[in-house]
Amino acid sequence: MGRFVIAIAATLLAGTASAGVPLFAAKCGQGITAGSNTKGQVYVNGKVATLINFEKGNPVSADLSQADGNMNFRGSNRGGVYFIEAGNERYEIVEAFVFSG
Repeated sequence: MGRFVIAIAATLLAGTASAGVPLFAAKCGQGITAGSNTKGQVYVNGKVATLINFEKGNPVSADLSQADGNMNFRGSNRGGVYFIEAGNERYEIVEAFVFSG
């Protein structure tokens, strides 16, 4: 019984946890700039970024908003370039960027 009460007390004291995007600013050798703001948004070259998720080198999803009206996602790799369709946006990403090369 004592362990159960301690577990409940620890849970109540812990409250809720949330993760946010840390504030940062960076520029790579190819001239691409990235940064964040206090609202948790990430910018790439001055535009709000769309998060594209990769699993084992394959594009699997993107952070899309239903407010945009288009939730379609499609991705493929041809000749070392990823072709991504995320909502109304189109991206071509060199494979080296996905693997941090």
